[in-house]
Amino acid sequence: MKGAERRIPLGPFVILGAVVIGVFLGTSSPSNGVGAIIATGCLVLGVLISPRWLHMPIAVVAFIALSFALTARSMNGIEFSPLSEPVRNRSSGTLVGAVVGDPDVSLFSTQVVVRAEGWLENPERQVDDAVTSSEFGAHFRVTPINTGNRSVLVRASADDAVRLRSLDAGDRVALSGHLSPLDGYDKRWRWRHVAAQLDDARLTDLARGHSPLLSTANWVRAIVARGGAGMPARERGVLAGFLLGDKRAIPKETLDTFRAAGMSHLLVVSGANVAAVLALVRPLLRRAPIASRLLIGAFALVIFGAATRWEPSVLRAIMMAVIVLAGETLGRPIGGVRVLCIAAIALLLLDPMLLHSVGFLLSAGATAGIALFAAPLSRIMPGPRPIRDSLAVTAAAQIGVAPVLLPVFGSIPLVALPANLLAAPLVVPVTIWGLVAGALGALLVPGASRVLQTPTSLALQTIERIAETAARTPGAVGGRGVLGLGVLLCAGFAIRTLWRLKKSYLPSENVLGSR
Repeated sequence: MKGAERRIPLGPFVILGAVVIGVFLGTSSPSNGVGAIIATGCLVLGVLISPRWLHMPIAVVAFIALSFALTARSMNGIEFSPLSEPVRNRSSGTLVGAVVGDPDVSLFSTQVVVRAEGWLENPERQVDDAVTSSEFGAHFRVTPINTGNRSVLVRASADDAVRLRSLDAGDRVALSGHLSPLDGYDKRWRWRHVAAQLDDARLTDLARGHSPLLSTANWVRAIVARGGAGMPARERGVLAGFLLGDKRAIPKETLDTFRAAGMSHLLVVSGANVAAVLALVRPLLRRAPIASRLLIGAFALVIFGAATRWEPSVLRAIMMAVIVLAGETLGRPIGGVRVLCIAAIALLLLDPMLLHSVGFLLSAGATAGIALFAAPLSRIMPGPRPIRDSLAVTAAAQIGVAPVLLPVFGSIPLVALPANLLAAPLVVPVTIWGLVAGALGALLVPGASRVLQTPTSLALQTIERIAETAARTPGAVGGRGVLGLGVLLCAGFAIRTLWRLKKSYLPSENVLGSR
């Protein structure tokens, strides 16, 4: 039975591979109905054909066709939209829409993604008649040109950039500027469904959002922010990165330090944060009826996902957590590798553009590495089991992210493994206590957060010292180095396996003596 549980589920891996192939094919192909037709035909064949050995090939073709059709449809929606003509003409006007995520702030500019609800040409002639005169909360009284809810990257500089920095997800805005197509390095925004950019933007109208989900999420973010009010500015920014993935208040030199140390993933919300949220609501789940546990857990995860602005790594972790909760509710627990495959398949079908997200790939790679290699590495490592397990998990995660880090960044810091090993025991306590102390400090008397967050400050300072020391340590390994290390690791594993087989076939001393 244990051997069966340890087997890698090939079926989900094959289906995931089919989905990935379909996404790659759909990225560079025009949209048409061929993929949907093939997928439907394969579904009908799978129902009608009885030989089970044909089910997997039919499923592979069906998922390739389905993911191809969904990806081509998404690409077609970006290339051809009601905004296409104003973008080609580089028209000036006013964009009306809702803010999608947090503004990306730099020293001299600010950029934010807005889901466009309408576009007004020649705003000089229409704004006076279209907008009521008030500082905040004014709404357009005329119906703008429909934009098909396409996303637009809004850029502002100087004083206009300062006004954009205060925006929250869900806010409805009116922004004047001129549209232009994505060009050069900015084309990467297509993977976030951005169809154009609005340059030299100026905020002309603002109304706070009324979405219950986003309002609750923004309230949670405000509580976390107030809970760290008594901490130094840099530590407060790092804590926001740990808890919410919000890196706007982290100094650039601190971000560079974490990147050089191979620890930048700590500032991105992922599985550890989702596990912390589930740990906080676990007492409630234990007391709740079985039928409602999934709803309670999913509700908490959705609030947390909205508070972290649905980062790709958060999507992966939340989808896996929901699948695990569903399995527990139905009395059919699912293994880690299978959960990852199912979650990745579902997310890529819902949003094929996630395959081009570095954050999603790193998160999925680290999870796959831990699920596949942590246990074998722990068994072959010497030393006490707690140390072996911690080192094996960290090493397995590094193995999992290596195929992503090498093409994107070109090398992997050699010090990343020991640095992450030293910082790992502090990450979960910082996450859990940071959330609890932040909430209590925000709700209690002023100044309470400074006392409650003292352990958090000490842990963050320790993590920063580890990152600074690791960043100053020279040495990095490139693609050839990783290949060489992989060969040595495989050779060592093979030698150890052969030695064990040899010992198992050698007669023992008692047998030799009896002869």
